[in-house]
Amino acid sequence: MSHWHLESLNWLDRLSAEDQEALRCASRVLEFSPREMVFTPNLEADAVYLLEQGLVRIFRTSSNGGEFTFGFIKPGEIFGELAVLGERQRRSFAEVVEAGLVLKVSRDVFLEVMHRSGEFSLEVSQQVEKRSDRARFSIEDLVFKDARSRLARKLLELDDKNRAAAASNAAAVNLLKLTHADLAKLTGMSRPTASIALGELEDDSLVEQHAGVFEIMNRDALQQIACKDLR
Repeated sequence: MSHWHLESLNWLDRLSAEDQEALRCASRVLEFSPREMVFTPNLEADAVYLLEQGLVRIFRTSSNGGEFTFGFIKPGEIFGELAVLGERQRRSFAEVVEAGLVLKVSRDVFLEVMHRSGEFSLEVSQQVEKRSDRARFSIEDLVFKDARSRLARKLLELDDKNRAAAASNAAAVNLLKLTHADLAKLTGMSRPTASIALGELEDDSLVEQHAGVFEIMNRDALQQIACKDLR
């Protein structure tokens, strides 16, 4: 099973041969195309997922049909971790953005390996904590920031992730390849509001879009806008 040795999942090499074999036997390799769902709400959380290749979006919907994106999962990251944290029912959607491969691992076996390996458990906990922080920051932005500030912060966040991936030679998925609708979902705005805010940033020569990819033209000025809040 050559997928086990991909660079994006090299932190699994810290496990003993026995634990690697246990995870290998308890996993399935799933291939997804863009727009397909890895999981949806109300499904039993009986598995944990590890992204090998591609990009996955985690989001929830409101009763009126609106969407709010909590973040993106990049290669090498765990998602669907509610199964590890004790909640047995899914509340979010996991949608594939860039075609790729996903490892679906049995919850019970995953927990057994976590209990046996402190280093593995720490890595999982750190990934879950980082994702929780991103979700909390997104919620704080909804309360304390206007549309321009929220949009500026999200563009900077995605640019930072692109830079980090390039520095680590990770799989190249440009997180700034977005539509206006994508940005609206990422920032909890309506599409018209996101388009107006984006137009203001473009008019100020802070951001440009070429072939569907946003480019930050003045990072310092965009950072100042991102730091402003309504308090």
